[in-house]
Amino acid sequence: MKTKHSVLWDSRKSRYSLFSIAIFLFAATNIGYSMAVTNKYKTYDFKLSSKIVSFSEPDNYSKDFSKPNTKNQTLNIFDPDVYTDSEYSLVLHKAYWDYGRSFFIGKVNGTLSMTVALVRTYETQLNLENGEQFKNALQLDFEHDYDKQTQEDYGITPPEEYTSQTISTSKWVHYKYDSNGEIRSVYSIPLSEQHYLQIIFSFIDNSTGKANDWEQQATSTMNQIMSSFQIK
Repeated sequence: MKTKHSVLWDSRKSRYSLFSIAIFLFAATNIGYSMAVTNKYKTYDFKLSSKIVSFSEPDNYSKDFSKPNTKNQTLNIFDPDVYTDSEYSLVLHKAYWDYGRSFFIGKVNGTLSMTVALVRTYETQLNLENGEQFKNALQLDFEHDYDKQTQEDYGITPPEEYTSQTISTSKWVHYKYDSNGEIRSVYSIPLSEQHYLQIIFSFIDNSTGKANDWEQQATSTMNQIMSSFQIK
């Protein structure tokens, strides 16, 4: 027969156990955020003809996608064999990061992806060093890649504007567009009169409308990566 003290002790143990479980669940649910705060960074270098491109990114990559190739690349951007007849871009680097991963079911609130691509413009004899001409070339290239039929088929909303941004002394052109509910933030910078580097960030929302701050965390990652870019 339990005494009054033993019943009270069992009740306290039960409350303590529930409290411990709640704390554990909270920590597990927010494991993605904790990893994002304490992660380390990896640096990548690409030699693209006369330009050397380097940048750093968090190394806590998503477990659901392949990790990026760590091999540094050297390319002649003027070599026609680098591209195919149908493609005017070449992916140099791709990486993914998760936010708000659940410890038990593996679900994440959102994923940020980054694609680094070398692009040759469809336009010819343009001075891409001229800001306005570069913006016009980007708009024409976008319209070439995503014509009206493609926009309707894939739910693509064209960019509203192309803006100039100076990031760590480099002048980029930035624009955003929506692809079937997936927000894409794009940064481009000229490498020659017919080639440019393009960084595409995609925000993949898996939160099913629940209030969370994963997009704020992903945006912070994006800004840190862009600030690390060095082009010499």
